[in-house]
Amino acid sequence: MNFQLKDHDHIPLNNLLKVLNLVETGGEANIRITDGEVKVNGQIETQKRKKLRPRDVVEFQKQKITIQLHPASTAGRQSPILKPKSHQSPR
Repeated sequence: MNFQLKDHDHIPLNNLLKVLNLVETGGEANIRITDGEVKVNGQIETQKRKKLRPRDVVEFQKQKITIQLHPASTAGRQSPILKPKSHQSPR
């Protein structure tokens, strides 16, 4: 399963579980996470608000969720660096 981030560069782990209806409440999400039932990138994750970014993989109850950036999203894209105008000192 894939989850696409739109207009954000991350989603907190507990919010992901709620948004995908893998848990019924935020409290349940927090308990499942702190009890070690969730893996992020193959490692048990106990941080409830762990920031998930594109290419992270979450495993929970036989579900595998890959975080992706929505193609139309501007989140996470760097804006071009604007060069300051050079000011010449008067002579």
